[in-house]
Amino acid sequence: ILVADDHLFFREGLIKVLELERRYVVVDEAKDGEELVAKANHLKPDVAIVDITMPNKNGIEATKEIKDASLITEVIALSMHTDEKLILQMLQAGAMGYLEKNISKEELYKAIDSVVEDRRMYFPESTSRRMFQLIQHSSLMPFGGSSIEFTEKEIEIIQWVCKDCSSVEIGEK
Repeated sequence: ILVADDHLFFREGLIKVLELERRYVVVDEAKDGEELVAKANHLKPDVAIVDITMPNKNGIEATKEIKDASLITEVIALSMHTDEKLILQMLQAGAMGYLEKNISKEELYKAIDSVVEDRRMYFPESTSRRMFQLIQHSSLMPFGGSSIEFTEKEIEIIQWVCKDCSSVEIGEK
């Protein structure tokens, strides 16, 4: 894990919290966006936890550079900002998750596991509905921002699939 935040006290505290969980290894830290990009290119960490507002290059620009370089590094934004425009810009730059700085360490661990192990975007339950709505009306939505309309029969089948019914069982029902 590479940690990037311009506030030394917060950065050091975050590293200590990550080191409590023995399965994580913090490979380095960065105090600004330029240092983040340079260290990500050199170290190629699995994940970078990135603040949005940093000097010399913000987290959005740094994330875009990391993703444009085709690094395997996944980015999780960790910020005090709740401005939807900034969050959306961070996601459009390639971040796989967005966390507010007031989360628990368990929530941080869940985000890392989801992004690194499952390669899935992650948002805390408290903000997931808002994040989905934000993504749904953005360029990140694969269907151009339009919603998908399902028939009653399609919804019924989706419900059976979610209940782990087999194709044969669904066909019988």
